[in-house]
Amino acid sequence: MEITHLRSWFFGLFSVSVLSLFVLVHGRSTSIDAFVMQDLKKSLNPSDSLGWTDQDHCKWQYVTCSYDNRVTQIQIGYLNLTGFLPPSLANLTALQTLDLTANSLGGRLPSLAGLSSLQYLFLSYNMFSSIPSDFFLGMTSLEIVGLDYIPFSAQPIPDSIQSASSLKVFSATLSNFTGKIPDCFGVARLTALYLASNNLEGGLPATFPGSSIEQLWLTGQNSIHKLNGSIAVIQNMTKLTELWLNFNNFSGQFPDFSRLTWLESFEMSDNSITGQVPTSLVNLPRLTNVRLMNSLLQGPTPKFNSSVTVDTENGSNSFCLLDPGVACDPRVNTLLLIAESVGYPTVFTKKWKGNDPCNNWLGISCVNQNITFVNFLNLGLAGTISPNFSSVISLEILILANNSLTGTIPNELTTLPNLIKLDVSNNRLFGQIPSFKSNVVVQTDGNPDLGKDGVAQPPTISVPPSKTSSRSGNRFLIELIVGLVIGGVFVVLLVGILIYCLYCCERKHSSDFHVIEVGRLAISIHVLRSATNNFSKQNILGTGGFGTVYKGELHDGTKIAVKRMEPGLVNERVWDQFKSEIAVLSKDGVAQPPTIYVPPSKTSTRSGNRFLIEVIVGLVIGGVFVVLLVGILIYCLYCCEQKHSSDFHVIEVGRLAISIHVLKSATNNFSKQNILGTGGFGTVYKGELHGGTKIAVKRMEPGLVNERVWDQFKSEIAVLSKFRHKHLVSLIGYCLDGNERLLVYEYMPQGTISRHLFRWNEEGLKALEWWERLAIALDVARGVEYMHGLGFIHRDLKPSNILLGDDMHAKVADFGFVRRAPNGKSSVLTKLAGTFGYLAPEYAVTGRVTVKVDVFSFGVILMQLITGKKAVVELETHQDECIGLVTWFRKMRMHEIAFHKAIDPVIDLDEETLASISIVAELAGHCCAKKPSQRPNICHAVNVLSSLVELWKPLNRHSEEGVGSSGELKLKDQCHTFQNELPQF
Repeated sequence: MEITHLRSWFFGLFSVSVLSLFVLVHGRSTSIDAFVMQDLKKSLNPSDSLGWTDQDHCKWQYVTCSYDNRVTQIQIGYLNLTGFLPPSLANLTALQTLDLTANSLGGRLPSLAGLSSLQYLFLSYNMFSSIPSDFFLGMTSLEIVGLDYIPFSAQPIPDSIQSASSLKVFSATLSNFTGKIPDCFGVARLTALYLASNNLEGGLPATFPGSSIEQLWLTGQNSIHKLNGSIAVIQNMTKLTELWLNFNNFSGQFPDFSRLTWLESFEMSDNSITGQVPTSLVNLPRLTNVRLMNSLLQGPTPKFNSSVTVDTENGSNSFCLLDPGVACDPRVNTLLLIAESVGYPTVFTKKWKGNDPCNNWLGISCVNQNITFVNFLNLGLAGTISPNFSSVISLEILILANNSLTGTIPNELTTLPNLIKLDVSNNRLFGQIPSFKSNVVVQTDGNPDLGKDGVAQPPTISVPPSKTSSRSGNRFLIELIVGLVIGGVFVVLLVGILIYCLYCCERKHSSDFHVIEVGRLAISIHVLRSATNNFSKQNILGTGGFGTVYKGELHDGTKIAVKRMEPGLVNERVWDQFKSEIAVLSKDGVAQPPTIYVPPSKTSTRSGNRFLIEVIVGLVIGGVFVVLLVGILIYCLYCCEQKHSSDFHVIEVGRLAISIHVLKSATNNFSKQNILGTGGFGTVYKGELHGGTKIAVKRMEPGLVNERVWDQFKSEIAVLSKFRHKHLVSLIGYCLDGNERLLVYEYMPQGTISRHLFRWNEEGLKALEWWERLAIALDVARGVEYMHGLGFIHRDLKPSNILLGDDMHAKVADFGFVRRAPNGKSSVLTKLAGTFGYLAPEYAVTGRVTVKVDVFSFGVILMQLITGKKAVVELETHQDECIGLVTWFRKMRMHEIAFHKAIDPVIDLDEETLASISIVAELAGHCCAKKPSQRPNICHAVNVLSSLVELWKPLNRHSEEGVGSSGELKLKDQCHTFQNELPQF
């Protein structure tokens, strides 16, 4: 009884505590709302007109509260209010609707970051001066935004708009926004985007294809360059119903409209679109409105259905005839086909008017209405030579010189019966020259690859060495050789002069010693050495002040005595004795002997001089010869190296060529302490420029410079030159120096996700939480989606090729195996590349590749994020046996308990996390389906993961900067910063 009573007492106490805590928190939130509403009331004028007099703000007109007295709606539009919005407005955390439309509120908009419940935001027709960059941060429930007709100061659309992951409608007409259209507007849920009459520029985002946008209004941008570029992305915006692009500067040709079956209204007037109106646009079933006037269109005037309101007034258009649906003259059709091969240049649109090409058409000359002369000299044409020239059978002269034409000379041109001259000089043609008739003059000068079977690929990088590097390299070599030769000659001459000076000095010093008594026998030192047994002690007869006397015997038996002056005693006194003795004995005792200072004997003197001269001359000539030989040897080695590495002088246009000295300095001369990792390509080093910018330098091992590795090097430069995306690692520059081949990337401080998945404990890292893994997966999917959208396949997706920044955002790296996706084919055959465990079955077996091989690899990565295991799993029951992660994962998925055990034990599992993991596991299974056709596209993975990431609302991840589901990264100033930090040499 007491126990039951005690339990009841404790339960009651617990209930009261919980209730008190709830009341405390709830009461605090309610009081904050009351304070904010009072603050708002003070900020508005005239506040009396609102009738907000009650003490309870929930009873105010235009204000709605929830059952717990939290403010959920403020609707004070069209009340002619003035004033401003207080910053405290961001504390109304339960607010769902904020409608301030059509007042005269001004000042700077306060940040509303963190209003995660806000769904509807209407601020149009007010006088706000600016909007903070973090305004939309954390608004994950936001669905509709109205910012029309607000005179903001010139500024880009806030990057924080990407936080609005539930956004369906964004309207900001005439609001003075600048910059590019944010990539994040390509997210799956956005259905309407109204950005007419702003100051936007740049192209349509690469994220638009596959988006849910139904209404896209971009009419009338007021910036200098306006919106521009191709509109090709719209061909995959299959949900479009309204597309308004009037008064911009879009160029190129119309894309294929056949997939836009929901399109009702298409307005494209006042742009620079060229070419013909495609039948795919004319035949759209739901089309009701078309505006195409004042563009640069050619061909027949299109004939739409009678239900379509059409405005195609010629203006700047160049339709051949005014009557819709009437075909052009066959000659016009042929010339338009020819123009198509060079992209319908505007020069033709402006100069080709009407339906008679013989009537003052640019470059066209006729005889009796037959085209005989086509002169496209110096028109800046780019593209290929059309085989449709063969249809102009009256053509006699064809001039295509001084353009930028590529490709081959079509064989069809040889069939022209009247052709007498073809001039294609000074283009970029390649391939074999067709066999023309003997009377045809063919001029092909200025096409260095013409006559060859092909041209190097890829064209963006297979160019000769840059003038700077080539010339500086040659100049350096010449200066080196000349310097060696001159320096060598100088050294040899110096040695010769030194020897000569020593000789003269010696001669001056010893001139007094060359005293020869005429008539006496000058005896060789060798004879005397032989006679005295090399001045042996046994031959000593005696010693004196002069020196030592030796007994000797000549080879004929004559015995002699040899007085030898000690070398160390050769002073003036001893030398006087020496001369005196010679003189006295020569003159039979004459007391005052004549001192005979004469040169050495003619024989010895001349032979000595000649020997010395020969030595000096020999040294000089020999030295010069040796130096020249060294110079020639160096030059030969250089030529050999040039021949061996001619293919390696590849400069990617627009990239920063970085000095090897800068990279050595940045990496501490490629110190081992700076190594980040190694791979098949070589070693990656961490570096830091003198300005503090951190870089990663991938260095190709000199011994590995083979064709395969070189192809990787070229491929990586070529691919990254085309890529600009937040989730793809950026290439900053490159270095080609001798045998050195280096690539310079942005530095990713957290390294690969491999170390965070498989080596986090050993490296002292924090284990990845599930929401971090989710976000990483989404980042990777977005990067891959962007690549696939541009027609590229990575072929080597794996954790070691995915890098993390300090904000834990992921970026795909290592593009050495990237290939073009098949165009119009189900697959393309390539050399096998990639890593075991991540290879799709069909690719590993047949070598045929599609975008689905990346989807398979991505599925493996998802499995690794779930399990924390490597791509090859060691069986617990048989530790010497291994199994692929995909096979193992499928088995684990078959049983719930086994699957729960398979999840990485460092992940904190709760009901919500487990539900999220289950969804990702299902996605991973689909991605790793055996047949490519059963795998989803990567955009499906983006959509699935996006919805999961939204639920987590991670607060410690920085907001995305201008990237949506597959956004193209705005090119940062990183390269410019990098250039500014390079030391000047």
